[in-house]
Parts: sequence; structure tokens; C-alpha cells
Amino acid sequence: MHLGECDLGWLETISGESQPDDLKKRVYYSAWFDVPPEEYAPPKEPLEVEEYINAITEARQRFRQFILNMTDEQLEDKITRKYGDKEKSYSKKWIIYHIIEHEAHTRGQMFYLIRKAGFKSKGGND
Repeated sequence: MHLGECDLGWLETISGESQPDDLKKRVYYSAWFDVPPEEYAPPKEPLEVEEYINAITEARQRFRQFILNMTDEQLEDKITRKYGDKEKSYSKKWIIYHIIEHEAHTRGQMFYLIRKAGFKSKGGND
């Protein structure tokens, strides 16, 4: 769900528009990191695979639809985010690049953990 959470978070950043609360709830938005202990609320039980896939897919579709409607000039627009007492600026183009890079990194971590857990592909190449 972290991938869906990131898609929605960065979408809100580059669009300036809040995303649907029901979708945020489905991807456990702001439920994982940097939240007060009383608000920490990851899933207590494993979800069905379809629930993960549907939530992540919907979040990605919303992000994708937004960027498909952007012009080349809008890609250069800067977004400033505040981190504590510091500010950092990013171009919208960098944010899109970061989403792609972050997903590749996260997927690599998942496949590494799957292999370390002993799972083998059906083709036997792993």
C-alpha cells in the first residue's frame, strides 16, 4: 500500500487537490510512518490480494491521469515543500521521475525479500 500512499501524496502535492478520503483509507494513507502512536493504524489482518491491487491501481490511475493532462511547460513548475524548519523545491518533472524511481526501488526490495524467503519462480530461473 506504500506505493499507493506515495502516489496519492505526490498527486496532492503536484495538483494542489485533495484526493478522496475513501481511497486514502484503502491505501492506509498516513498510517505507516511519522504518525503519533494513537494514529498508527496499519492493517491488523492480511487483506485479500485484490484489495491491494485495486487500491494501488486506482491511486496510480489518478496520478497517471493527472500527469497525462500536463503540458511540457507545467513539468517545469516548481513545488516547495516544508520539512520542519527547512524548505525544498522540486520541479513537477522531478516528482514524476521520483515516483518511477521509488517504485523500482521498492519492487526490487520486495523481490529480494521474496527470494530470501525461499520462494522460487515457476520457471526455476531464480
